Amino acid sequence: MEELRVVLLGKTGTGKSSLGNTLLGRQAFAPARGVLSGTDTCQWAEATVDGVTLSVTDTPGLCDTHRSADEAFLEIGKSIALACPGIHVVIIALRGDHRFTKEEYDAVKTLQALFGERVRRHLMIVFTGGDGLADDINGMQGYLKEQLSTAPKNLKEVLRDANNRYCIVSNAGTFETRRQHAKVVLSMIQDVVRRNTGEYFTNEMVDECNRKVQEIIARRQRVHEMKELRILILGKTGVGKSSLGNTLLGREAFAPHRALCSGTDKCQWAEATVDGITLSVTDTPGLCDTHRSEDEIFLEVGKLVAMACPGPHVVIIVIRGDRRFTKEEYDAVKTLQALFGERVRRHLMIVFTGGDELADDINGMQEALKEQLITAPENLKEVLCDADNRYCIVSNKGTFETRREHAKVVLTMMQDVMRINNREYFTNEMVDECNRKVQEIIARRQRDHEMKKLRVVLLGKTATGKSSLGNTLLGRQEFAPAKGLLSGTDKCQWAEATVDGVTLSLTDTPGLCDTHRSEEDVLLEVGKSVAMACPGPHVVIIVIRVDRRFTKEEYDAVKTLQTLFGERVRRHLMIVFTGGDVLVDDINGMHGDVKKFLSEAPENLKEVLCDANNRYCIVSNKGTFETRREHAKVVLSMIREVARRNNGEYFTNEMFDRINVSNQKAQHPSNIAAVKETRQAIVEGKEEPGFFNTLENTAKKYILPVLSTVLGVGVSAAAGAVAKRCSVM
Repeated sequence: MEELRVVLLGKTGTGKSSLGNTLLGRQAFAPARGVLSGTDTCQWAEATVDGVTLSVTDTPGLCDTHRSADEAFLEIGKSIALACPGIHVVIIALRGDHRFTKEEYDAVKTLQALFGERVRRHLMIVFTGGDGLADDINGMQGYLKEQLSTAPKNLKEVLRDANNRYCIVSNAGTFETRRQHAKVVLSMIQDVVRRNTGEYFTNEMVDECNRKVQEIIARRQRVHEMKELRILILGKTGVGKSSLGNTLLGREAFAPHRALCSGTDKCQWAEATVDGITLSVTDTPGLCDTHRSEDEIFLEVGKLVAMACPGPHVVIIVIRGDRRFTKEEYDAVKTLQALFGERVRRHLMIVFTGGDELADDINGMQEALKEQLITAPENLKEVLCDADNRYCIVSNKGTFETRREHAKVVLTMMQDVMRINNREYFTNEMVDECNRKVQEIIARRQRDHEMKKLRVVLLGKTATGKSSLGNTLLGRQEFAPAKGLLSGTDKCQWAEATVDGVTLSLTDTPGLCDTHRSEEDVLLEVGKSVAMACPGPHVVIIVIRVDRRFTKEEYDAVKTLQTLFGERVRRHLMIVFTGGDVLVDDINGMHGDVKKFLSEAPENLKEVLCDANNRYCIVSNKGTFETRREHAKVVLSMIREVARRNNGEYFTNEMFDRINVSNQKAQHPSNIAAVKETRQAIVEGKEEPGFFNTLENTAKKYILPVLSTVLGVGVSAAAGAVAKRCSVM
């Protein structure tokens, strides 16, 4: 449980904010002063306490009489949103040294009606003001118990609703005293979470608010993850595409055009970090130049799309600002638009080059260009219109500082294009198809990298030599081998070592199908072997003794394993025969003998070998380190071959998937940052106005019908009653 989300509810003056500060171990919330609430709107803060991130939402007296119904609804929505995706514990704060009033009782009941019956599983009561009853925490608890024995029925009912989960604290005193009190509350919070098996509270209203929050988090996540800006530069030969690419990257990455020859004869790609963003630039040849064949054009279009995979954020069309715009250029631009489709217009911008021929400085260039465009030909105006009049002019000449200044103008416009498109990149059917091919290649390369770690599970009956085989493969004594009739491996074990540049991760299992093991033991160990090989084994080795008769029990055990893992496991199976030293002294002799032995093997053993596509080898786990190393190489070679044939994919099925989901607890850093930013924006009221309207309307949608039922009045009357009814929230 990496994060515990807690919401504090209670009337103004009950000490909610002070309780939040006590739990967090710092002054995060402003406590009430006199009759004024210290918390006027929902607030959120977090701290790491005993290794757990404690996320606390402090609420105002949401339904205090001075609040309008709309304000109440907004704050209800905000409290839900701040605890997105759901609340682990709802704490109702009550004063332990004050009388429990009918207003407080009604407020608690209304809260239960609003959130539904299921919220009771997540409720706990914290009485504050314990220092008014006794000096130390034990005395406070004793005094409270005495008081509760004669408490009014409505208070006892509230405690029953919370399954009598309550404690008392003081928010006054030294840091150490408050820390001691915080531990009491935290212990109860963790107990509530444990009883609910870590599940958080949610219902229809919570889900709807969460959907809106998740939209905003996703948008922020895109911002955090936008570490790469992909750009395509298009245009005829000689317009300065390559030089523009060099200007943007701040270095000479592309060879510029020389006289009649294009500097870029084929698509090229380069990247650089500019102002904290990785700028990925694809420079293209004159794709529509007349000397190019149709096949060459199609090839280069495919390549430029692939280089900008999964899609370009910005497509720049480069035009010379100091030359006449020709019909050939117009046709070229229109052909490009036809290739990419109508949707590319959202990602288009025009960069005029050769600005140094018009004026000395960038401002002068912009003014000279504007004057020129007033009398520009209609076809050029049409091209600008297609790009929503996003254009600028630059010079690719001059000092580094001058070119850097020009690059900033282009970069600013690119970022503007991205903002308009919500940072989405351009794609269409053609781009998607090219991307699929590129992704296949990326996946293959990724698998090649991942093949540097191979996960292997060893299965077989007790005393077949699984543990010894594991030790042989790892090159060290990691697992305890069987002694006599007793299995050396009584439960699943795991170890790894780097062997020939590959990290070999081995899971050694007990005799999963031995007759002395109960069905529960077997299933438990199967589950454990799955978890240890998470996210899935590349190879499953079945170990069989070559110098002993293959029994029906062994056959049944192998078939049971196949049933447990399913048909697809066959692609990942291989058989290792142990005890080869009993047949002959050297490894080559062993292989000859085992082939002979298998030609006369019983049908059930041949069937097992067939299930493993006749992938088998024989080894001895005895002898010198060098001898065992030689045998290990034979097995490792076959393991690699199995992994290669499966394209580096590991075995998985529904059982593995379930365990893998439970293992994937860590959030992506960018997602964590996005969640925190969203919460902070909600607290500060800086989120987009439509977001708060949605929260308010969602709260109304679900709350008004409930209040209408609770109060036995119409919906409009229920809205007016909100401010009077829910004194705790």
